[in-house]
Amino acid sequence: MSLDYSYANSGICVAEVNLSSPSQSHSETDKITVLYSDVLLSDKKLDTIPRILGLIDKILEVYDEYKPNVIVREEAFVGKSSTAKGVLYAHAILELETYNRNIEIIDIHNATLKAYCRKYLTEKAFYTKEELKQFDKKQVVAEFLKAYFSSDMPEIYTKRGRLEDDKCDAICLSIYYKEKML
Repeated sequence: MSLDYSYANSGICVAEVNLSSPSQSHSETDKITVLYSDVLLSDKKLDTIPRILGLIDKILEVYDEYKPNVIVREEAFVGKSSTAKGVLYAHAILELETYNRNIEIIDIHNATLKAYCRKYLTEKAFYTKEELKQFDKKQVVAEFLKAYFSSDMPEIYTKRGRLEDDKCDAICLSIYYKEKML
């Protein structure tokens, strides 16, 4: 299970990794299957702690349903000082909840994830570095997912065509975990 976790909303992905050999070595036949992906929203009407706990409850419901081996989470990232307190509280409370339930959680830095996507696109999807400059960070991850799954990935867009970047990051975290950490 992977999370692009934050105070306001969280991208979540549950993926199944099927390795081609029992030795856990990677090959082109290894598969990752997305079983579930979504963006979970926190309740803006609630105060900070109840708001965070409500979002964590939703995440743990998904965890309990799928029973993944590990949670891979994008490290805390604060874009604006006004959101710092909520983001840091959210990460601390999630850390406590996973610790209390003996759930392994692995953090991956945002820059590491984006660099992985760019490298994949230049090495395996035949994009040039100049072509990648036309995309913002969110679009780079979307292009990576399209290349990785050889699909237009309609599931990463809303019905109105807006990119669900939190969902993209969560799916990408699962791929990164499979490719770089297993």
